[in-house]
Amino acid sequence: MALIQCPDCGKMVSDRSRECPGCGYPIYLLASENKKEKRCEYCGTMNPWHATHCSSCGAELPATENENKNSNGGGTHTSEKVNQENTTSNVSQSREKKQKFYEKAWFTILMLICFYPVGIFTMWKYELFSKNTRIIISAIFAFITIAGMFNSTTAQAMTLAIH
Repeated sequence: MALIQCPDCGKMVSDRSRECPGCGYPIYLLASENKKEKRCEYCGTMNPWHATHCSSCGAELPATENENKNSNGGGTHTSEKVNQENTTSNVSQSREKKQKFYEKAWFTILMLICFYPVGIFTMWKYELFSKNTRIIISAIFAFITIAGMFNSTTAQAMTLAIH
């Protein structure tokens, strides 16, 4: 097991990790480029370097650098550019597919309306909105919570004073 640097956030990550724990970058794409095998981005199964589909789940595997060189007549500059574009598109597709429902903005908004502590937590954890927006929303809910506590205390004091 070796540590490699995540190209997205710069953290040190195991080359056997499926993705970077810091930013979610699919590390398996980098690790498989340096080996004679391809790792399936869906199930993680290692496949022979020449395979075009995963032997376990049947998903299409990304092309290796050698396959890109052969298809472009051996030009290294073009194949590196194509490989980089494929890796970039795989990263964006992987991030879109991997995003769970509770990491999406609609869920955070729903939780802010229905059960605001969970909404505030997901809003800050997954950084769905700009920092200023998160601060403003948090301040509004803090004010509402504090005002609610004082209103109930005042109402109770007034009830006790009447009796």
